[in-house]
Amino acid sequence: MSIEGHYRKLRSTNGVNILYWNVQSLLNKIDYIVTLIEELNINILCVCEHWLTSDELNLVKIPGFYLTDHFCRPSSGQHGGTAIFVQHVITIKKFIDLSN
Repeated sequence: MSIEGHYRKLRSTNGVNILYWNVQSLLNKIDYIVTLIEELNINILCVCEHWLTSDELNLVKIPGFYLTDHFCRPSSGQHGGTAIFVQHVITIKKFIDLSN
């Protein structure tokens, strides 16, 4: 599978590696994601267009990572959705939504 041009690896000055990828269906790419995470030494994985419901996304397991936040369309089969997976060794702090 080739994803050249479809993902972006970002490296911050503190050594945290972030992978952002428009996956266009997450479930059929889990094995490839695991390989990318290992090869690129990724700490945070951000995906868009995962095409899953919230219930389906909560069942996704990426070894060494946890789902920290997500947005899903209301019903299965709809395109869209975003999700952030973070390495278990990283603790995150959610910020209050300031748009309200």
